[in-house]
Amino acid sequence: LQLNLQGRRNNIVPKEGELSMDVCEQILYNIGVLDSFVPVNIDFKDKPPSLCPGCAHRSAFFEIKQVYSDAIFAGDIGCYTLGVNLGVTDTVFCMGASVSFAFGFNKAFKLSDKNQHVVAIIGDSTFFHTGLSALIDAIHNNAKFLLVILDNSTVAMTGNQKTLSSPVNSLGEAVKPISIEKIVRSLDIGFLEIVDPYDFKKSIEVLKQSKDYIEKNSSIAVIIFRHLCVNTDEGLKNNPIIKVFVDNDCKGCKLCIDEFECQSLIFNEDTKQVEIDRKTCIDCAQCIYSCPFGSIKVLK
Repeated sequence: LQLNLQGRRNNIVPKEGELSMDVCEQILYNIGVLDSFVPVNIDFKDKPPSLCPGCAHRSAFFEIKQVYSDAIFAGDIGCYTLGVNLGVTDTVFCMGASVSFAFGFNKAFKLSDKNQHVVAIIGDSTFFHTGLSALIDAIHNNAKFLLVILDNSTVAMTGNQKTLSSPVNSLGEAVKPISIEKIVRSLDIGFLEIVDPYDFKKSIEVLKQSKDYIEKNSSIAVIIFRHLCVNTDEGLKNNPIIKVFVDNDCKGCKLCIDEFECQSLIFNEDTKQVEIDRKTCIDCAQCIYSCPFGSIKVLK
């Protein structure tokens, strides 16, 4: 049996770099599958990787930063690694390392007698995959930190596969959903709250409560920030539609752009004010909390 295999060995597929849409179309054109190929030339020089407009992870990061501004943030592998853009990711190593790093930081600061806040941030699918065993170890050894589980009910980074909490698998077959909160409660965690990061006031309240709990009990607190991924049909369909606008009193300080980091907030160099990019905005209205002067307002 002879197979006409095409790939990296004969340089049909590039040996390095990302297999983007353009690269894949170029490959298919080169081997005769496509009749034509016109590359889409986009200049990403001023557009670093960023969370999608309306992503609830961004809201959660923004809220965490308001309460735990002095913390060390142990990050993990997933879309939320982009929390580094918002100053809420200090370490990234491998899947599940957020919990292990938080445990390690806590042990180190105990030895130095320094009262340092530590926050571990992990996604729902990653928690199931490799975070759970690290959490069990941390609890067993009396660690003290905040664990944030970002639950958007999908494996967003690699193609929106179903997570273990879904009642159906990626093939559409009925399966038994596994509850994150039931697992956490079974580990005798004294503080567990579930909150939608779109609810800014409630999220801030819960974060403050977690901080008090950790200080008083020298234990682990867990917050599950739960909101459907807006990059799925179900998530976008169930997302609230609340239009906002930037008032003419915008001071052009760019704090909303720098601190909230949504691509739909753009700076107009002519007017020296921030504007809403209607081409990308999904009308989630989460950016209203990012302006300290109240210049981003709900359109009534």
